[in-house]
Amino acid sequence: MFLRKSPARLFACFFLLVPVLGSGILAQSAGNKAVGAVSAVQDDPDFARAVKEWTTRPEFISPLVDHLPKAAGIPSPTDILGHHIGEPKKLTYYADILKYYRALAAATPRVKVVTIGKSNEGRDLVVVFVGGDESIRNLETYRGYLAQLADPRTVTDAQAKDVIAKAKPIYHLSGGLHSGEVGPSEMLMELAYRLATEDSALIKQIGDHVIVSITPVADPDGRDRNVDWYYKYGINETEGRTTGAGVPYWGKYVFHDDNRDIN
Repeated sequence: MFLRKSPARLFACFFLLVPVLGSGILAQSAGNKAVGAVSAVQDDPDFARAVKEWTTRPEFISPLVDHLPKAAGIPSPTDILGHHIGEPKKLTYYADILKYYRALAAATPRVKVVTIGKSNEGRDLVVVFVGGDESIRNLETYRGYLAQLADPRTVTDAQAKDVIAKAKPIYHLSGGLHSGEVGPSEMLMELAYRLATEDSALIKQIGDHVIVSITPVADPDGRDRNVDWYYKYGINETEGRTTGAGVPYWGKYVFHDDNRDIN
């Protein structure tokens, strides 16, 4: 996993959603900054400067992620965390990750945070949904459509075709399979904000036709142990100079992600 400890590489992961839409919308967008050259939403100039400075190799950047919208009234990760996602030597504790998503959901009808339980150590487990206003307003209806398709024994072909015609796919992203994979949980905060605020053709296409769901952190207990360990022992690591300072265990008692397996 190439996102374990290199925040400067986070930005390439925006391509995760592109296959959902096929090549047509991306080809239409080629040559336009942020796949939407005419935009009512202004970009954050400090982010554009920072991402260019922090990105270590050209293959980790693209016109999809070399900018960030600055939407009035909707907090970016910087507004809540105090720094841009991907800033070197910065990792985010789980409580602050939840704080960001909840602030985002409070500011826009395009985002909804659903608590689904507790981790092994009592932290809230959540799923974050992002989509167009109509999609999130009718989220349970769309989830119900997909539930009807879950067991083919309960629907006829004709019924399935009717459901498919009105349903929307839910595209799920999970923040790190192992808690040592710290990059995805950082990147997903920026992706959620981008999906909720950017008005480019590509993002509008996603919002109109896809509901994105996010597990911010697959193992929040292990996440916090890894962040603790990183700040104490690994903060000066670079690609060329590793310290080998991996956290000795990230479960409550063992080197294993119980919360990940429950998910």
